[in-house]
Amino acid sequence: MSILKGTKVTRIELINLKKDQSFIQKAIALLDEKMTVLTIKVKEIAFQANRLKRELDDKMARAFEKLSLANMQMGLDNIDEIADTSRKRTEVKIREESFMGIIIPQIDLIIGERQLPDFGIFRTSIYLDEAEKLFSDILELVIRLSEVENSGYRLIIELRKTQKRVNALEFILTPDYKKTIEYLETILEESERDDLVAMKFSKDFLVKKQNRKYI
Repeated sequence: MSILKGTKVTRIELINLKKDQSFIQKAIALLDEKMTVLTIKVKEIAFQANRLKRELDDKMARAFEKLSLANMQMGLDNIDEIADTSRKRTEVKIREESFMGIIIPQIDLIIGERQLPDFGIFRTSIYLDEAEKLFSDILELVIRLSEVENSGYRLIIELRKTQKRVNALEFILTPDYKKTIEYLETILEESERDDLVAMKFSKDFLVKKQNRKYI
């Protein structure tokens, strides 16, 4: 703790410091509320991310299983040929949303309609169709997971910044204000006592002087 630099030993300065001290306490309370909200949101995002990862792992395993069965049934060359005929187009659009002043990117995956392939349906396998559906779901899950993890990362950074602000206010600025206020109160009280003693001495002196005139 240390005395705030540039502090003037006046009653007005003491009043202003007490007002600032009250404002700092309100700021700490508001920042604590913000930290609580951010912490809850981060926990929600962590839960979502874990759920998406489990779903992603499950679909990845199923997709490769279906692709392996299709490969055994159709052969790798036929699968490659069919893959080359795919005309499904995807587009990613990123928009921004705000949460407590924090910019959170939102990713929209736009999947266009696929044109019909130029091969007969009897050349394909149901396993390939199932694998294609699963990989399409996987793409959406990857996009969603990246969105959630990015949001969580930004919220954690803001949470750490807010914690640093609270620590600075609570453990550095608040003690300095408290010490400075106590210092001013002590000095001003001593000064006021000295002034009272001086006034009393002056009054007694004047009274004695006035009394001597009438003796």
